[in-house]
Amino acid sequence: MLPIEVIQCHGSETPEEVRRIKLRTRKKVWKVIHHSENGLKEMGAFASTADGYVIDTKVKGLLGGTGRTFDWRHVPLYLAEAERQHVPCFIAGGVKPANIEKLLTYHPAGIDMSSGIERDFKKDPDLICQIERRVLVYDDQTTAN
Repeated sequence: MLPIEVIQCHGSETPEEVRRIKLRTRKKVWKVIHHSENGLKEMGAFASTADGYVIDTKVKGLLGGTGRTFDWRHVPLYLAEAERQHVPCFIAGGVKPANIEKLLTYHPAGIDMSSGIERDFKKDPDLICQIERRVLVYDDQTTAN
């Protein structure tokens, strides 16, 4: 059996369903919020229920892994709501070497990556190294200032 620490809910779960999952599993449960005009309202509905959030791109008919970004100008609003709830907030959706530095300027608690580090639906060591290098350079630049 794997030592699972966090369950991520990607569907249309209600706050009550998330509570039941937490009670049944005794695990932390994070809720994925798909960015939309109602994203912050939905996030607020999970206050005191979700143990953290992943904000992802909304693509009709899909739950994630689309490789598309949402308008990251909204990231500070999601991070502020997570801070108000005292929980972490990760950003997902189309994160790749070409745009990682822009996302880092918002200082999310974490970044959830999948398709942005894949080629032919497989994790690509070169893309992973590119991400690592860009994060390290960004960290070096911000700590030097």
